[in-house]
Amino acid sequence: MKVLLIYTNRFRFLSPPPSGLAYLVNPLKEQGHDVRVLDLMFAKKPIAEIEKALQAFEPALVGFSIRNLDNESMLELQNPLLEIKEFVTVVKNHGITTVLGGVAFTTLPREMLAYMGADYGIAGQGEESLPSLVSALESGADVTGIPGLVYRDGSTVLMSSPPVIKGYGAGVRADWSAIDLKPYKKNAIIAPPGVVVVKIGCPFQCTYCDAKNTMGSIHIFRSPEDIIEEIRAVKNAHHIHNFFLADSCFNSPLDKAKDLLRTMIDAKLKIRFMLRCNPFHDGFDEEFFTLLKRAGGYCISSSIDSFSDTMLENYRKPFRTADIIEFGELARHHGISFIAELLFGGPGETNETIRESMALLPRVEFSRLEYAIGVRINPGTAVFDAAVKTGVVSDASELLFAKFYISREVDVEWAKKFIDQNIKKFSSRNWRMLPMIMRNVKDAII
Repeated sequence: MKVLLIYTNRFRFLSPPPSGLAYLVNPLKEQGHDVRVLDLMFAKKPIAEIEKALQAFEPALVGFSIRNLDNESMLELQNPLLEIKEFVTVVKNHGITTVLGGVAFTTLPREMLAYMGADYGIAGQGEESLPSLVSALESGADVTGIPGLVYRDGSTVLMSSPPVIKGYGAGVRADWSAIDLKPYKKNAIIAPPGVVVVKIGCPFQCTYCDAKNTMGSIHIFRSPEDIIEEIRAVKNAHHIHNFFLADSCFNSPLDKAKDLLRTMIDAKLKIRFMLRCNPFHDGFDEEFFTLLKRAGGYCISSSIDSFSDTMLENYRKPFRTADIIEFGELARHHGISFIAELLFGGPGETNETIRESMALLPRVEFSRLEYAIGVRINPGTAVFDAAVKTGVVSDASELLFAKFYISREVDVEWAKKFIDQNIKKFSSRNWRMLPMIMRNVKDAII
């Protein structure tokens, strides 16, 4: 069967390439299917690109990868679902079977399928379920037992069984030859054009995060050898030296993170990379930062969320302000950029806790500070439970389009003005990012 996989993400702040789709290509090809990928990230006329691909390839099935429900910004909300629904409608008008997938779909699978009007969806990982669906449709076999499959029974949307979240074990390889990374390389001022998965899953219990539902609540590791093999494959095929190591918290657990860094150093990869870490207690030390720098690490982003110990506790973060300060000092000492992301307005936030956060700014060695006001409510989270109790929402079916939790003790207008005024005092910190940006520009033109 001819299968067209469409990457629908068009948020260009970080412009992540379609790593999820890269992992779907080989399993489909191994079952004899003809697979193409259409990446709409930089498409000027996405619908025209879809029509062109349908005419040229004539697929029997089109899969849509949906990465984000929205940009999770209450003050500057961007919602891609309206546009993605247009994409699905275009394909359905050609009489082609449509399948939805991706992290955003896994968050609200039944609601998403109903809204988009698609034929099927696969929640969780699709490396096994999507080839099973394609082959069953091709042979006319029953599809309802496929793990994570969402389908229609008349006017009712059902899920056959729980999603599969197995990670990327031995023998699972992304096919990056199916994806053109040149546009990502040209636009890689902040975000690296190469993406390699380190592990999936997150054991932390942050009150607003639904990662336990979309990626699992335990770490599922890849072997260092597989990671290095994929880095080399992407580097050699696409002449990319700048990578993002995809992992919700690279330094958890610390011993495995150090082992991977040592293996990368021994492999002499000659790459640069950024990653996500959290400054949790016992999750970093001098040796970690030394290894990180030697391996090619140049930038860390972290969901700090608050510089108030009260709010860190409320968010159930596994660290406190003393840890953040030490983490920033080590990053600064080793010449690694540190992007701190703050989130204001969660349960228990007050104007006073916001003042506490801003008072700590001089003591945290961040290179760049990003923030949002208002917590995007996701199903199955503590913030969702708080939102139900306070009458913000009544059930998860209301969450396909963004609703935000904002503490009633926070004056939003005052908070934005106060936060902006304080952050402006540290705007010169952005110059710390300049060497990184200049090197990224150099990498982009090589």
